[in-house]
Amino acid sequence: MNLGWVYCEVEQLDKAIEHLQKALSLKKGNEKFSIEKATCFNNLATAYRKSKKKNEAVQNIELALKFFGTDTSPEMRKNLAQVYKNKADCFYDFGNAQEALSFYQLALETEKARFGELSKFCFDIYEKIGKHYQDDRYFAEAKKYFEKSLFISRYIFGLFHPNTLATQSKLELLNSSLDAGKTLPQVCE
Repeated sequence: MNLGWVYCEVEQLDKAIEHLQKALSLKKGNEKFSIEKATCFNNLATAYRKSKKKNEAVQNIELALKFFGTDTSPEMRKNLAQVYKNKADCFYDFGNAQEALSFYQLALETEKARFGELSKFCFDIYEKIGKHYQDDRYFAEAKKYFEKSLFISRYIFGLFHPNTLATQSKLELLNSSLDAGKTLPQVCE
């Protein structure tokens, strides 16, 4: 399973899919390994999403949610936010930004309820939601989320970390555009 994820991270997606499917076949019928199966399904969904295979991605996310949703142990629940984020990424990548937003919010609320707000995960989600609002030209809403991500970034990474500086730059551009009443250019991630 870990080898499959490594292949996914280095964008060797065919190998990632092959190894993740193999890992799932080894765990077939053994409910003892439900957390591994759920994680495998989520990782497989990521590999399919990156491969632009929408149906396979969504199918595997739903399988991951099935496993995470039936097991309420703390170990399983902590991974649920990641599955929601992956589902949101799928919706976003395949052109359904509104559905993506609702799952980003769900991922954020799940993570905050479990671990609090000061995490890299929450930083990433705030950035994604801010970008969503910015892309849809809801600049005041975008500003709120970028401000939250900046606060978290400063707390976690420090004032001069690239994430902090990038978020600060987005906010400065957003603020100057809002103050001047100008149209905001698209900001790259």
